[in-house]
Amino acid sequence: MNSRERYLLALNHEEADDRIPRTDSPWGHTVNRWHKEGLPEGESPASYFGYDEIAGFGADCSFQLPHETIEDTDKYTIYKDANGAIRKNFKDHESTPECIDFTIKDRKTWEEYKPKLAWNDSRVNWENGLKGNKAARERGAFVTYNGVFGYDRVQGIVGSQRLLE
Repeated sequence: MNSRERYLLALNHEEADDRIPRTDSPWGHTVNRWHKEGLPEGESPASYFGYDEIAGFGADCSFQLPHETIEDTDKYTIYKDANGAIRKNFKDHESTPECIDFTIKDRKTWEEYKPKLAWNDSRVNWENGLKGNKAARERGAFVTYNGVFGYDRVQGIVGSQRLLE
């Protein structure tokens, strides 16, 4: 039984013949630590633990602003992302980026930037996306659309505190 079949059965409230579907995506630093703790070199956690394969595709739903590095040190990088949010990523460990500031702070700024969310052909790489989707399905992967909507989408533009207020 392949990953696609397992997930489709689970979504239809049916049981697979062999096991429930399972997957995970540990951070790179975690995988590096696992290799030091006994995970064989060159082997991925997915193959070692027998994760089901999930392949995703999506669209660029950002303001499509240019990425800009603000500060780059030995310990961290501060950058402005495609939504104009200023974030800090540490180099010695992986974590959710620290949110420093956001471009959208009020209704006026939102109205100014909102047109940048309009559809344009650069938001989806159809050729590569369709090739990847076909190849994943042929491997038996469960294919998903990886969109960011609602709370997660808006908090990436205005920040959690402003959104909740």
